[in-house]
Order: sequence, then structure tokens, then C-alpha cells
Amino acid sequence: MIEGATALANTYVPLLTYEHANGKAGTELIPGLAEELPKIDRGGRRYTVGLRPGLEDRHSQVRAKVLEALGKFPDRPELVPVLLRALEKEESHSARAAAAQALGKFPESRSQIVPALLRALDQPSHRDV
Repeated sequence: MIEGATALANTYVPLLTYEHANGKAGTELIPGLAEELPKIDRGGRRYTVGLRPGLEDRHSQVRAKVLEALGKFPDRPELVPVLLRALEKEESHSARAAAAQALGKFPESRSQIVPALLRALDQPSHRDV
């Protein structure tokens, strides 16, 4: 059973984890994929945590779902550059489509978004043979 736990610990990094140490030191909560421990507010009802930069998932379906989800935050204009970068550089056609769709939810940034969407029309598609 130890071998299975070791394999899981070596391949799965959670948002927060424990220090890899023996004894009391091993009970210290530390960031895993998070940049730092969460900021807690609203009387302990809201935890805010940022992810370490540069994290990517190798599965295009996951990347597409993340980009799609970003469209649910049209009040966060700082997400527009992330979506624009995905629209222009993402290898996956479905992830690029999700970025394009999410960008449509940011009407305040229309002047940035429309030219990028027009350029995206010239990108190769999975339908191109």
C-alpha cells in the first residue's frame, strides 16, 4: 500500500498539500499548485487562492473547459489577455473555439477582441483537409 501512496504523491499535486517531512514538520500546510496559502475573508466563508504561473493541462478538453469557464467572469477584464493568447497560440481547435466563445462575453473589451477574432478566421481549422 505504501508503494501506491508514493506513486500518487509523485504524480498528483493538489492545490494545497503538506510539507514532505517526518514528524511535526510533516503537518505543515504548504502550497502545492497554489502560489501561496489562501486568503480567507467573509468570516471564513471565502478562500481566494492563485495558481502558480505557467500551469497547463496536457488534455485539450480540460484546457477548453477552463477557457469556457473564464467567459463566466465578464467583470474581470484581466482575463481578456489570457483568452486572446489562447485564441492565437493554443494548439487545440476546440480550446481556441472555447476562447473565442468566452471572448464574446467581454463586450467592454470589444476594441481588443474583434481584431483578434478576425485574425482567428484565417487560422487553419480541423475541418481543413
